[in-house]
Amino acid sequence: MGLEYMKTFKMFLDEFKNIKNKEILYKKDLKKYAYLIIFLIQIKNGCRVGEAVNGILWFYENRNKINWNDTVVGWAKIEKLKKEEYRKITLPRAITKRDLEKVEPILKDLKNVKKPSIRLSNWLKRHYGINTHSLRYAFITYHAEMNTPAQIIAKMTGHKNLNYIIHYTQQRVADKMLLNTPEPEE
Repeated sequence: MGLEYMKTFKMFLDEFKNIKNKEILYKKDLKKYAYLIIFLIQIKNGCRVGEAVNGILWFYENRNKINWNDTVVGWAKIEKLKKEEYRKITLPRAITKRDLEKVEPILKDLKNVKKPSIRLSNWLKRHYGINTHSLRYAFITYHAEMNTPAQIIAKMTGHKNLNYIIHYTQQRVADKMLLNTPEPEE
């Protein structure tokens, strides 16, 4: 039926904390560390993976101007729009300035890659069997199940057309109802 928001968020958070507390000896571990930060940003904000990459780069470039004692809010360019627009994104509390500085080589690499979202999508699919867009839908589903109005979800996710949100959330509700429709006792 799709990913559960809290379960998936916690899985990434646990993996992140595990690797954060280890000595990073190999580039593959540093890459995992950086990618987990990006996926945590993505699921926390319900954004596209490319927006999460833009977000982590914004947080890194502005790390010395950020008040790290408060909720960290930044900006990411919204993908899929012809004109340049930005959306607010928040950094998960577990991620610190030091984390961003540790993954600097990976961030520099991602900045120079033509389509970093493809690289991240392939990595996530290979390591977790998850599609990056399903993180976005886990966020949407979570908020829909919390009775957040579709208009608010669309604002949070940067959707310009409510039809996408309505179609997706109605389909999820319909699927859930179909699976849970009771039958008479035999």
